[in-house]
Amino acid sequence: MANFRTHYDNLKVARNAPDSVIKAAYKALCQTYHPDKYQGSDKEAERIMKIINASYVALIDPAQRALHDVWIKNKEAKATEQRPYQGQEKREVPKTEEPPPSAKANHKSSSTATESEIKQKWEQWRNNEQNRYQKQQKWRPNDNWVTYTLKRTVQEFVIALFFIGWLFYGVSILYNKLHEQKEQVSFPRQVKSQPVHTEQSQPSNTNRAKSDSFSVLDSPHTDSKTQSSSDSSSVTATNQKPVPIFNQPEQPLPQSGANNANFRDGVAPLKIRTSSSGGHHYFIKIVNLSNGQPIGAYFIRSGETIDIKIPLGTYEIRYASGTTWYGLDYLFGPDTTYSKADSTFNFSFDGHQYSGYTIELIMQQNGNLRTSIIKANQW
Repeated sequence: MANFRTHYDNLKVARNAPDSVIKAAYKALCQTYHPDKYQGSDKEAERIMKIINASYVALIDPAQRALHDVWIKNKEAKATEQRPYQGQEKREVPKTEEPPPSAKANHKSSSTATESEIKQKWEQWRNNEQNRYQKQQKWRPNDNWVTYTLKRTVQEFVIALFFIGWLFYGVSILYNKLHEQKEQVSFPRQVKSQPVHTEQSQPSNTNRAKSDSFSVLDSPHTDSKTQSSSDSSSVTATNQKPVPIFNQPEQPLPQSGANNANFRDGVAPLKIRTSSSGGHHYFIKIVNLSNGQPIGAYFIRSGETIDIKIPLGTYEIRYASGTTWYGLDYLFGPDTTYSKADSTFNFSFDGHQYSGYTIELIMQQNGNLRTSIIKANQW
């Protein structure tokens, strides 16, 4: 029998137990050893709950469970090697008589001869190495062969680092340029020309706001002739340099909570509320800070709330917002706004309960959550 405990022993399940059995055993042990129900001391209950929680986390994850099974096999193999005579009869080793003094002397002389031969071979190898480097004449007269070898090794290492650094620098510049070109072509804005005004009046605030959204600004008019010439020149410039138009079809709006999460079981609570003003919808991305990889993205309609559970860890919240949905490839089109929360969110378990968060993406006075605008390639 093994003289070590495993996570299976802690949860009192077999090694081939399915996930459903492991979950049931975990719930039963939690009900027994919870500090509020355990008849012993609170410290003992906390200690047992920590062991149970650690075993459950290790066995419910397929990767960690596989590693644990390998660890068990290695421990059992070592235990088997340490008991080579188990189940076998011990054999008596015959006693050997001491050799006579003359034999001892001969044995000592032979060992001494062996040591002298080793020293002689070492001296011969060192002399050969020194002669070989001296014939090459690649060092200064004051340097010996050991110093030369160390210097050459350091020089080659520094040169290799230099070339690797330049290689990474060139690859990063090329990647940034390609990414910027892709971002510029992804969401081109449509340019519209303004109608010609015949009255001698300033443009209204509505027209000015509309022209700002399309990057075309109207200048003040003095008469219809000046306005007509200005509009004709702008139309001519537009015809000379056409700008690609974003013409992707609008997609049906997903339901709140639609996601592409890549985890199975979440335990820590997360609730996100959105504002109904402006009709802006949100596409939330949750990024694991330990490896920089997202664990899932969730869609939330304007003014609605989602309530989910995610795995334990430290995460960063990023989100894209807009009014019209064009699908996962284009999100909210050219008007997509990308943001992220300046704070990080740590979801943990203290032995009694799981800590979570409630986030309100609503502009509030004296709010405690700061957000920053980011680029599309940072989202």
